[in-house]
Amino acid sequence: MDYSGRFFRLKKIMVALFLLILISACTPAKIPPSASMAIKFSTSSSEDTTKSELLIYREHAVIGMLADVVIGFNGGDAFQLANERHVVFKMMPGDYQVFTRGEYGDRPFSIPVTLLANKRVCLKVFAPNSNAIKMIVPILHYTTSAYHLEKINCPSDDFLFNYPRTY
Repeated sequence: MDYSGRFFRLKKIMVALFLLILISACTPAKIPPSASMAIKFSTSSSEDTTKSELLIYREHAVIGMLADVVIGFNGGDAFQLANERHVVFKMMPGDYQVFTRGEYGDRPFSIPVTLLANKRVCLKVFAPNSNAIKMIVPILHYTTSAYHLEKINCPSDDFLFNYPRTY
């Protein structure tokens, strides 16, 4: 009986199973926002005249449109923002490290933001074009940021009408 043929077929099957398990291990796992989310930061429209406003909107993106973006400040999660939505935070004036990350374990992307009393700062969340490559090579998801932030001139109310406010 020829066992070398069986061994070779079994070896090919084992290698294929190993590669399948390895590829599935590279699939990102959903990482929920921290439990302390939105405790320190108010999204309400309180009338405190010393507070600053931070408006963040997320533009439409086909890649990543079903996953929420986690927005945070100084290392702590604060809010989840869906595709084509905006949020306004009422915050004390000061310096903040604002970051975004996806729900699936990518690296956070952060930028420094200085808030002045009675002023509004606006940021745009967008998915970089490199996200398409991450669908082909899943391991890249863990080494790069799925969403970026950009400081922008504050959009008009007419523009924001297309991006419903999330509370």
